[in-house]
Amino acid sequence: MTRPVRTMTDLPSPPEPSLFVDDAELHRRVAPHLGKDRFRAVVKVWERQNFPRVNTLLRGRYWPAVRAWLDGENGVGSNAPGSGIEDGPENFDAAPRQNPRP
Repeated sequence: MTRPVRTMTDLPSPPEPSLFVDDAELHRRVAPHLGKDRFRAVVKVWERQNFPRVNTLLRGRYWPAVRAWLDGENGVGSNAPGSGIEDGPENFDAAPRQNPRP
């Protein structure tokens, strides 16, 4: 008796991740190394900095907005130089510096 050969198209695809996540799932995705209470405190601080709020109808936060907020806060996708880094003045036409010592 031979088994039918299964192809990749026969296998079920993994479920799509949910677009709206509750705070337990948010904790798991963002900072599982923090304790539950500590993570809850971090989220409260972030909410004062325009972190995406819980959608009351769906009882969760919209994950793509959370991801975009986290990326923006951490400079992902930004080509701007880091804060505090200043470039000096441009002196392309300046005469070469002379050594002040005799």
